[in-house]
Amino acid sequence: MFTAVLAGCAAPAPPPDPEPRPPLSLECTKTQDEVETVTENGASQPICVRGAWVFIAPALENPQRMRRSEIFLRNGSEPVTGREGSVIVHDVELSVRLGESGASDDAWHVLWQLHGPTDGQWRPPPVALHVRNGRLGLSGGAGHPNHSWKQANHEWSKPLIPISDGETHRVRIVVVLSSDPRKGSVSASVDGRSVLEQWRPRSPDGYTPGTLYPGQHQVSSRIGLYRGSQSETPPEYEQIVVQRVLEATGH
Repeated sequence: MFTAVLAGCAAPAPPPDPEPRPPLSLECTKTQDEVETVTENGASQPICVRGAWVFIAPALENPQRMRRSEIFLRNGSEPVTGREGSVIVHDVELSVRLGESGASDDAWHVLWQLHGPTDGQWRPPPVALHVRNGRLGLSGGAGHPNHSWKQANHEWSKPLIPISDGETHRVRIVVVLSSDPRKGSVSASVDGRSVLEQWRPRSPDGYTPGTLYPGQHQVSSRIGLYRGSQSETPPEYEQIVVQRVLEATGH
């Protein structure tokens, strides 16, 4: 579906769908003028192509390690948000062109995240969808107030599938939001196959950060390309993520 987008940005239009889709309030053609965007360090503003969002980190010499092109999702006129006890549903078709960086363990690429301040501070998200080390996966926990890399590592990561440039996958995620680790859970299916079912996040060190942090009153659903490199030189070539949102709700 997204081959033409990934082949080059001069004409980033995917081919028509084999069967017409009904109009969706989530299609970006309906909300492009209203959507809130976030861009940093030379990443391009998100653009809409036939109902799919295209996020680009263009080729640059000596780029910053972290670059961001994102939008806050809306369902019709309402932002997609969640609080303690909310159920967040995120259903999307996506494709990436990340190059060698996408297969590296030293670089990360966030495609979707639930994010909001914790006691007034912006910390890493409690739940995110990412590409790292050639795999599409879910992660979170590093923003928990009790997290410490050396003493109390709350970060968790769950790989879903291997992913390569140019592939299109449908990913559906259901998150029950709670700072109580006994209540918060994450479910995920990829291309119609369940790969995670009501899993309660747990870090390799045994910590259970939940799916919402203590002191985090609300999170917003946002998609895009938010990428960073740790020790390796960030890529100077163009990176692209394409996402068509099929469902995005919070209740």
